[in-house]
Amino acid sequence: MKNSSKLSLYLIAMLAGFFFTSCNRDGEVISEDEAADVIEYALSADAAGFSSQAEESAKMAETYLADCGLTGDSTLTFSSNTGALIDYDYSFTWNWELHCNGLVPNQFDLDYTSTGTYNAARMSSDDQGTASFVLSNLTGQGDYTLNGNFERTGSQESKVRNKNSFTSDLTVTLTNVTVSKSTYEITGGTGTLTITGSSSDGTAFSFTGSVTFLGGQSATLVLNGQSFSVSL
Repeated sequence: MKNSSKLSLYLIAMLAGFFFTSCNRDGEVISEDEAADVIEYALSADAAGFSSQAEESAKMAETYLADCGLTGDSTLTFSSNTGALIDYDYSFTWNWELHCNGLVPNQFDLDYTSTGTYNAARMSSDDQGTASFVLSNLTGQGDYTLNGNFERTGSQESKVRNKNSFTSDLTVTLTNVTVSKSTYEITGGTGTLTITGSSSDGTAFSFTGSVTFLGGQSATLVLNGQSFSVSL
């Protein structure tokens, strides 16, 4: 009886330890849903994401279209309006150069560094970014074409699900993203992406995926086989 009681207590202790470890592990995991939130905000104009920077790229190209060979730099600040659903404040430092074939503009090179924060319903973030874009089809018919890449790194706090805190590093490679010459909105194109990071206790995560720009300020994100609708 004594041996049986000791064995029962031992099994109960083991099961309790396993249950605690499993629950603790579940609380540490950063899910695809949380990673998708980070990516959506990095793309959305409502958090000074790629959509708004594609717009600025097109506007700058249009402004300097007659200045072949010109190089320049600009510092731009993006802040949310009072009462906006997402509160954000970002500063971007741009460098750019207009290339021409003879006197015909054929390529506008841009890069930037950024720093800022946002506070949204599902997440808050403190992050930094870099980007390198090449804008082409400057004078031809149809939309501008943008190729390049951007990166956002920082720390996030989720306000939903397990309310995890974590760091992330998002890199996106953009292919033939089209930007309207009249509205400056993204009308098409694709991107491949990787997001890595770690939760507050150091547990690492890594996801890969793709984004397809649909026009109409929307996109489809596929992350580890899961599909998400994204508002730009």
